[in-house]
Amino acid sequence: MPVSIKKMITVTAAIIINSGKILITRRAPGKHLSGYWEFPGGKIDNGSLSKNYLQNKICCVLSPF
Repeated sequence: MPVSIKKMITVTAAIIINSGKILITRRAPGKHLSGYWEFPGGKIDNGSLSKNYLQNKICCVLSPF
């Protein structure tokens, strides 16, 4: 039986709890799994995690507010 090799994707996410509330986001229309709920974060594009990567991702998610 042939073995399927898949590309590994590195991701990061944050679980933020404040006053008993949990921050989650909804995936945008037109994207894979649109409408699903998720914790803020995402793929690490260049393969290395910078110190401020997750903070920047969260700021992007919250920028409309």
